Amino acid sequence: MNNKYCPECGAILVEDYDDIIIEDEHGGYTIHDFEVWKCRKQCGFKVKKQ
Repeated sequence: MNNKYCPECGAILVEDYDDIIIEDEHGGYTIHDFEVWKCRKQCGFKVKKQ
C-alpha cells in the first residue's frame, strides 16, 4: 500500500470530501464538492486530489 503523508506533521493522509458553498446575487446557493487528501491527525492540512 502506498500511503501519503502530511507534509506538516507526518501523519497519514486519508481520502475525504470537502465542499465550497457559494451564494449568488439572488440569494441562491451552489455547493461544489470534491475529493481531498486530509491529515488523519486533523492538523488542518488538506489538498485537492488530482
